[in-house]
Amino acid sequence: SYRIVGAKSMQQWTKHLRSTAHLDRSSPTPGSLLLRLLRLAFLGRLSAATLKRGLASAHMGLAAQKQLIQGFTKLVDAIRSKGMFSQPPPGTLADMTIAYLKTKVDGSDRVGYRARAILRSTEKVFLTLFVVKERGAYRIRASSWIAGEMGIEALARARRGDLAGARRWLDWARDTSDAPMSPYSGSTFEHLWERRVKQGRKRIRIAAALLAISSKQHRKTATKILLRALARRPDREVRIQILRALQSTYSAQGRFADAARVYGKLWRMSHRARRLLLGYVVALISARKLRKALRVARRYHKRYPTRWQGGVALAMVASARGKLREAARHYDSVLGENAGRAIASNNRAWLELFLRPFDAKRALKLARRAVNLNGSSTASLDTLGNIQAEMGKLQAARETLNRTISALGWIKPREHLWYLYGRIAEQLGLLPEARASYLRVPRPKSPDPTSAYKLARRRLRSMPSPSPARPAPARANSR
Repeated sequence: SYRIVGAKSMQQWTKHLRSTAHLDRSSPTPGSLLLRLLRLAFLGRLSAATLKRGLASAHMGLAAQKQLIQGFTKLVDAIRSKGMFSQPPPGTLADMTIAYLKTKVDGSDRVGYRARAILRSTEKVFLTLFVVKERGAYRIRASSWIAGEMGIEALARARRGDLAGARRWLDWARDTSDAPMSPYSGSTFEHLWERRVKQGRKRIRIAAALLAISSKQHRKTATKILLRALARRPDREVRIQILRALQSTYSAQGRFADAARVYGKLWRMSHRARRLLLGYVVALISARKLRKALRVARRYHKRYPTRWQGGVALAMVASARGKLREAARHYDSVLGENAGRAIASNNRAWLELFLRPFDAKRALKLARRAVNLNGSSTASLDTLGNIQAEMGKLQAARETLNRTISALGWIKPREHLWYLYGRIAEQLGLLPEARASYLRVPRPKSPDPTSAYKLARRRLRSMPSPSPARPAPARANSR
């Protein structure tokens, strides 16, 4: 191990491990603050109370602190699951992991710091924290997986007139990835912000709001900023990204009518964009504007009959209207297209759970194809697991369930997962556990004939009613 991290002797390796002892005390630098949090996570001591006692910035909300803890917990669990070590004590495992890392810090007390933990062997960034100096001590302000807090910090600096500091924080946020080619996909922030370009105050506020809107805590503030910017009629590129951010936010808030209205504006700006069609149709379906959704899908399919998006859109509308056989026919017409096979295969396999008779062989083939085409999609894994459970392949269903949970990480479980839990438990004869899982499947915010909620209610109706608990016999009075 000491050779892997670059130490030439066991003495150097031991000295390096001993150098981490100061991490249990106060952190004098941004780099050691990062390593201290990693060590606390290994020891199981990283909590909201720990962050409150001088580790987190006073401006960091409770939701962001929770995300930070979850992110470190996920990271530690991933390291433990790799089996690189023979599971030594947590403190030793923490020291061994830290020995594989080196820290790189850039910034200043005035602007803030970016502290990165880099793997010594590959020079790849392992973990990034953003730190500010408050009341003479360094405090965590954000991490690479809490983009909303970085947007809020940039907004605060722009409000104080510190445009250079705001640009630095937005540059750090932008360093994580490159913008996609299509203006209708990927991060809205990444499309508008270019690294190391001297942008003006208006562009800084818009870009920071696009980051902040991803945080529930700051969504209201960011939405107001974007709506004001939209009222000033910005150029086409900025308008597209603002509208995309707003429709995503409205959908997350359950404001489907507003989301459909915003999507309509995007659609009128560029109705030829293939990526817009399915999102627009889904927004209209969620807002229960089924006639308009059908009209949009038919016009697109008639104008571009060779594009698979039109067939999938027609299938989605038919499914929402309860015409499941018609939806199946539209999906079948798309299954021959290479580009559309993943989404069509997944949706067609899920639809089979609602059709009678249940074609198990075809459903399993389609679900496996969807996973092979897009194995990282939790939706495809959900579908495959439910098909396997319906067929009685419980071992395979449990393995797929574990894959889905691993892919989700700390994200809130999808409704399909609770149904899958219940289906496996029911077939194992664990009826109370199955009933409890079915009851946890949430009702969809808008009516959906093919929701997991409908499947769960069907199973609850078919299960025997739970027998009422018998009252305990009265004890005889000893007096």
